[in-house]
This record gives sequence, structure tokens and C-alpha cells, in this order.
Amino acid sequence: MQYVAVTYKQPVYSSSNKIIGVLGLSYYLNKIKNDYQKEKNIIINLLTDKEINCIKQMMLGKTAKETAVVLGISYKTVEFHIANIKMKLNCYRKSEIIEKFINQGITII
Repeated sequence: MQYVAVTYKQPVYSSSNKIIGVLGLSYYLNKIKNDYQKEKNIIINLLTDKEINCIKQMMLGKTAKETAVVLGISYKTVEFHIANIKMKLNCYRKSEIIEKFINQGITII
């Protein structure tokens, strides 16, 4: 998402370039906040509880084998969950998954 810096009052133009109103800065700030919150919720809602548990362990620096021991599941199951996470979040590496969570301000405790 990219946003343009706006002045305190920003004119709103119709398709024929006539000013049809003025929007204040608070409108744009609320729009940015809502867009950010929607994206954050979409990421969390895409993932299952098991996948979120795998991400928790990844964020703690655990390997897939260590995660399997902690969660009481097989190593292959952890790898399966990680593959699903990568597919759902369009990531290619584990570090991209963690980066996406940190950039979105998502903390998993």
C-alpha cells in the first residue's frame, strides 16, 4: 500500500475535475488505519491454529525438528504446516514469514 502525503484539507474531485468536497486529514488517517487493520486481520484469519503455533516457534528461533518436539507432532507435519503458511502468505522463505508478521505489527504470544 502506498499513500500520498496530504495537507490539512484535501479537495476531492469528481471525474470531470470539479471540486465536490473537502476531506480533512483525519479521514485519510482513519483510512490508513482501517486498511492496516484489515490486512492484519486477513493474515491472521488465513492461518489455522496449528500454523500459528508453528510461526510462534519460528519466531523463537526454533528449527522444524525442535518445533515438532515442542508441539508433539512429527517433523513432516511441521514442514507441511510451514509449506501451507508459505503458500497462504505468498512467501518463499521462513524469514519472509517472520518479516511479514513484524512489518504488520502482529505479535504472537
